[in-house]
Amino acid sequence: MVRQLEPSIADDMMAWRAEHRASRDAASTPDFLYLELVQEAEILLGRAARPFHLTVFIQPTSTEDVWDIGHDTLIVSADLRARAGDYKTAIADHIRVRA
Repeated sequence: MVRQLEPSIADDMMAWRAEHRASRDAASTPDFLYLELVQEAEILLGRAARPFHLTVFIQPTSTEDVWDIGHDTLIVSADLRARAGDYKTAIADHIRVRA
Protein backbone atom coordinates (compact mmCIF):
# COMPACT_ATOMS: atom_id res chain seq x y z
CA MET A 1 0.00 0.00 0.00
CA VAL A 2 1.34 3.43 -0.96
CA ARG A 3 0.64 6.24 1.46
CA GLN A 4 -0.26 9.62 0.06
CA LEU A 5 1.21 12.73 1.64
CA GLU A 6 -1.10 15.43 2.82
CA PRO A 7 -1.23 18.23 0.22
CA SER A 8 0.36 20.77 2.57
CA ILE A 9 3.30 18.47 3.31
CA ALA A 10 3.77 17.68 -0.36
CA ASP A 11 3.65 21.39 -1.23
CA ASP A 12 6.22 22.18 1.47
CA MET A 13 8.50 19.42 0.20
CA MET A 14 8.23 20.65 -3.39
CA ALA A 15 8.94 24.25 -2.35
CA TRP A 16 11.96 23.12 -0.31
CA ARG A 17 13.20 21.04 -3.23
CA ALA A 18 12.89 23.93 -5.69
CA GLU A 19 14.61 26.36 -3.32
CA HIS A 20 17.50 24.03 -2.58
CA ARG A 21 17.87 22.88 -6.18
CA ALA A 22 18.49 26.53 -7.09
CA SER A 23 20.99 26.76 -4.22
CA ARG A 24 22.71 23.56 -5.34
CA ASP A 25 22.86 24.73 -8.94
CA ALA A 26 24.41 28.03 -7.85
CA ALA A 27 26.94 26.17 -5.72
CA SER A 28 27.92 23.92 -8.63
CA THR A 29 28.74 26.77 -11.00
CA PRO A 30 32.46 27.41 -11.51
CA ASP A 31 33.77 29.09 -8.41
CA PHE A 32 37.28 30.40 -8.01
CA LEU A 33 36.97 30.66 -4.23
CA TYR A 34 38.77 27.36 -3.64
CA LEU A 35 41.56 28.33 -6.03
CA GLU A 36 41.96 31.65 -4.20
CA LEU A 37 42.12 29.88 -0.84
CA VAL A 38 44.76 27.43 -2.07
CA GLN A 39 46.82 30.28 -3.52
CA GLU A 40 46.57 32.18 -0.22
CA ALA A 41 47.64 29.04 1.67
CA GLU A 42 50.65 28.64 -0.63
CA ILE A 43 51.71 32.23 0.05
CA LEU A 44 51.24 31.78 3.79
CA LEU A 45 53.10 28.45 3.84
CA GLY A 46 55.83 29.60 1.46
CA ARG A 47 55.51 26.50 -0.71
CA ALA A 48 53.26 24.85 -3.27
CA ALA A 49 50.20 23.14 -1.88
CA ARG A 50 50.20 19.36 -1.68
CA PRO A 51 47.55 17.67 -3.79
CA PHE A 52 44.42 17.07 -1.74
CA HIS A 53 40.78 16.21 -2.20
CA LEU A 54 37.97 18.02 -0.41
CA THR A 55 34.28 17.23 -0.67
CA VAL A 56 31.90 19.97 0.47
CA PHE A 57 28.23 19.21 1.06
CA ILE A 58 25.88 22.19 1.27
CA GLN A 59 22.96 21.34 3.55
CA PRO A 60 20.03 23.27 4.97
CA THR A 61 20.72 23.34 8.70
CA SER A 62 19.42 25.37 11.61
CA THR A 63 22.86 26.77 12.43
CA GLU A 64 25.34 28.53 10.18
CA ASP A 65 28.52 26.55 10.53
CA VAL A 66 31.07 24.24 8.94
CA TRP A 67 31.51 20.69 10.19
CA ASP A 68 34.60 18.64 9.34
CA ILE A 69 33.27 15.11 9.40
CA GLY A 70 36.55 13.48 8.42
CA HIS A 71 37.61 11.68 5.26
CA ASP A 72 38.27 15.08 3.61
CA THR A 73 34.60 16.02 3.84
CA LEU A 74 32.95 19.19 5.09
CA ILE A 75 29.28 19.91 5.66
CA VAL A 76 28.39 23.58 5.27
CA SER A 77 25.09 25.23 6.09
CA ALA A 78 23.30 26.62 3.03
CA ASP A 79 22.86 30.00 4.70
CA LEU A 80 26.60 30.29 5.34
CA ARG A 81 27.43 29.25 1.77
CA ALA A 82 25.15 31.98 0.45
CA ARG A 83 27.37 34.63 2.06
CA ALA A 84 30.62 34.40 0.09
CA GLY A 85 32.82 36.44 2.44
CA ASP A 86 31.73 34.58 5.57
CA TYR A 87 31.98 31.25 3.77
CA LYS A 88 35.52 31.99 2.60
CA THR A 89 36.57 32.88 6.14
CA ALA A 90 34.87 29.79 7.56
CA ILE A 91 36.60 27.27 5.31
CA ALA A 92 40.01 28.95 4.95
CA ASP A 93 41.51 26.99 7.86
CA HIS A 94 40.19 23.72 6.44
CA ILE A 95 41.98 24.46 3.16
CA ARG A 96 45.24 25.53 4.86
CA VAL A 97 45.39 22.36 6.95
CA ARG A 98 45.08 20.21 3.83
CA ALA A 99 47.47 22.27 1.68
